[in-house]
Amino acid sequence: MLKIIKSMNNNLAFVENDDGNEVIVSGKGIVFGKKKGDYINEKNVEYLFPVFSKEITQPLIKLLSSVPIEYYAIARDIVDKARKEITDEINDSLYLALTDHIYGSVNQNRKGIFLKNPLEWDIKQMYPKEFEIGMFAVKYINTNFNTSLGQSEAATIAMHVLNSEGSHTENPLTYKMLEMEQVVTKFVVDYYHIDSVAIINNTYYQRFLTHVRFFIQRIFSNTENSNEDDLKMAKLILNSYPEERICIDELSKLLLTDFHVNISTQEKAYLTMHIIRIKQLAERNE
Repeated sequence: MLKIIKSMNNNLAFVENDDGNEVIVSGKGIVFGKKKGDYINEKNVEYLFPVFSKEITQPLIKLLSSVPIEYYAIARDIVDKARKEITDEINDSLYLALTDHIYGSVNQNRKGIFLKNPLEWDIKQMYPKEFEIGMFAVKYINTNFNTSLGQSEAATIAMHVLNSEGSHTENPLTYKMLEMEQVVTKFVVDYYHIDSVAIINNTYYQRFLTHVRFFIQRIFSNTENSNEDDLKMAKLILNSYPEERICIDELSKLLLTDFHVNISTQEKAYLTMHIIRIKQLAERNE
């Protein structure tokens, strides 16, 4: 028998099992007419999950009061697969992040809303294992919820996995990459006198920061997706924005001096487009 510690709704409860362990259970109407201290018959339970630390459990209880337990079940399977195939250092917070994200993605997909992840190619190339987990997740979600999520969603899920992976700050290359990321971001913000605090939560600024991160990772991994047409387009972009090109050229000199790296023409063009967006954003916030 399962003793109720706290009921979230008629179908969901935080309980204690016969071994004295706290677990989360779900089942149709299993808490109806019951109160704290009452017992639930295990035969009526559809889902049963272990409880994490208080830092995770309380937000999870709150989340599951508005998100169906099925989404949490899917998220758990995805996280467990990531831990098995990538690293067991994945933070428990990923259970929360994925549950919430999957619920939102499924609802958007059912409404015909399809969001493109601009970093899909970067993630696929730079983090193949995480992207593979993302593809597993997409197929699993589509099968269970009859949705049509694609590779962009796989890339987004891969980003969630990446963000939850254990720290690798002992790697000296990681320190160098982080230092370079800070230098690039600070240079652009200072160059245009942008109040980064005022726009920090804006999508364009977040995309700029994310692009900088992947741009640096490409440099250190010697990975770049380019062809003749891309080069022509990059040159056209740079010639069309002479003011931003001056900024990029100054940044290039700084990175060459401090980090001994060269920025390709294509990367200069990509950075230029992000800089234009955050400049316009900063101007609107003045």
